[in-house]
Amino acid sequence: MSIWSQGDLQFDDVRIHYYRTGAGEKPPLVLLHGFTDNGLCWSEAAQEWDGDFDIILPDARGHGLSSGSASGNYRQRAMAEDVAALLRALNLGPVRLGGHSMGAGVAAAVASMWPELVSAVMLEDGGLFQPREQRTSSPEETQQRFSWLFKVRGQSLEERKAACQKNTGWSEMTVEQWAISKEQLNAALLSVGPAPVVSERPPLEILAAIRSPLLLVTGDPARGAMITPEQVTQVLAVQPHARELHIPETGHCIRFDQPRAYAESVGEWLQHV
Repeated sequence: MSIWSQGDLQFDDVRIHYYRTGAGEKPPLVLLHGFTDNGLCWSEAAQEWDGDFDIILPDARGHGLSSGSASGNYRQRAMAEDVAALLRALNLGPVRLGGHSMGAGVAAAVASMWPELVSAVMLEDGGLFQPREQRTSSPEETQQRFSWLFKVRGQSLEERKAACQKNTGWSEMTVEQWAISKEQLNAALLSVGPAPVVSERPPLEILAAIRSPLLLVTGDPARGAMITPEQVTQVLAVQPHARELHIPETGHCIRFDQPRAYAESVGEWLQHV
């Protein structure tokens, strides 16, 4: 990871930070992280794949080392516009585009709105079917909803890492970046309700509009995965380019729970799509 580069791009009211494993000599792969994470939360998978791809890992607005939004806009559409602008600024398209949770919703939006920028899209337990109610939260609701986050943000980095490792069994690399990302998160994001993970358009409408190959990576709802078998069936019914890849013994963070199986199976699809 020491040879990875990083940079910043200014787009309207936000500055987007990104990491990059190559310099354009390999096919581009852009990976979008989930809510409260950062781009380097993809580090373990990126290390497995950087021999085959030039991997770009942006920090979403309000996350990681990216700035917050000067206008307070953290809606999914704004995050999708950031990604499209990044792809154009780096002259990357069309790319293989992947995302986890919030990032998967953003990836789907990008692929549906700007098909010329995306050659294939991979959605890891995507935040696709969340309630579309958009109201902001009161301070009391924010405190209640994110009580776990306020707790870990009140801990030292070492305390945070130790608790995460104990509760999850994730790798040291993943635990490190997960713990760092929680401290980096812009607090303004916590009062905007579900906006970062909810689209203004119905999810099946977005997914049906995607023209490129689409991979749904799913885990086990009993372990906390969000996408249910019924929802997968709905997606496959409206999207002829889609297929499901189920990785057992995983929850919402599929690549963290089973990093080897994830890297091998998703990596194979990425290479041959």
